[in-house]
Amino acid sequence: MEFAYHRWGWPGAIAAIVAPIALVVGMIAIFRHG
Repeated sequence: MEFAYHRWGWPGAIAAIVAPIALVVGMIAIFRHG
Protein backbone atom coordinates (compact mmCIF):
# COMPACT_ATOMS: atom_id res chain seq x y z
CA MET A 1 0.00 0.00 0.00
CA GLU A 2 2.81 2.45 0.84
CA PHE A 3 4.36 1.74 -2.56
CA ALA A 4 1.06 2.51 -4.27
CA TYR A 5 0.64 5.69 -2.22
CA HIS A 6 4.13 7.00 -2.98
CA ARG A 7 3.75 6.22 -6.67
CA TRP A 8 0.18 7.34 -7.37
CA GLY A 9 -0.98 9.21 -4.25
CA TRP A 10 -4.37 8.60 -2.63
CA PRO A 11 -6.06 7.07 -5.71
CA GLY A 12 -3.33 4.42 -5.83
CA ALA A 13 -3.58 3.74 -2.10
CA ILE A 14 -7.36 3.43 -2.27
CA ALA A 15 -7.11 1.14 -5.31
CA ALA A 16 -4.53 -1.03 -3.49
CA ILE A 17 -7.01 -1.49 -0.61
CA VAL A 18 -10.22 -1.84 -2.64
CA ALA A 19 -8.95 -4.12 -5.43
CA PRO A 20 -8.23 -7.22 -3.25
CA ILE A 21 -11.49 -6.76 -1.33
CA ALA A 22 -13.47 -6.44 -4.57
CA LEU A 23 -11.72 -9.55 -5.91
CA VAL A 24 -12.66 -11.61 -2.83
CA VAL A 25 -16.25 -10.33 -2.84
CA GLY A 26 -16.51 -11.14 -6.55
CA MET A 27 -15.18 -14.66 -6.01
CA ILE A 28 -17.67 -15.27 -3.17
CA ALA A 29 -20.52 -13.96 -5.34
CA ILE A 30 -19.51 -16.28 -8.20
CA PHE A 31 -19.27 -19.31 -5.89
CA ARG A 32 -22.64 -18.56 -4.27
CA HIS A 33 -24.39 -18.17 -7.62
CA GLY A 34 -22.58 -21.13 -9.14
